Amino acid sequence: MLTSTEKVSIEGEITDEITNKAISGATVRLTELFVTNPTEGLSVSDSNGKYSFSGLEPGYYLVRVVATGYQTAYAIVSATADTTENFELKPISGESPTPIPAD
Repeated sequence: MLTSTEKVSIEGEITDEITNKAISGATVRLTELFVTNPTEGLSVSDSNGKYSFSGLEPGYYLVRVVATGYQTAYAIVSATADTTENFELKPISGESPTPIPAD
């Protein structure tokens, strides 16, 4: 159990849902939930798809991941200890839906 002075971290890896390859350069935003003055953070995934936030107060956080060519992903993380939250991003398809032929 953590004491009130202990800090926690949230870290993880961001990968392509189809290829499982790491996604570098993804923007990761963190916002603390359910508090008057929320902690906010910004990170960018490295060449291995890894991101991290450290020195956080234990609590609930919204983690939002944005990467070019992928759908935005969200997670609510309960960080009562050091926590890992991985994201598998779904590519945005460049294809248009197949039109339905007229009768």
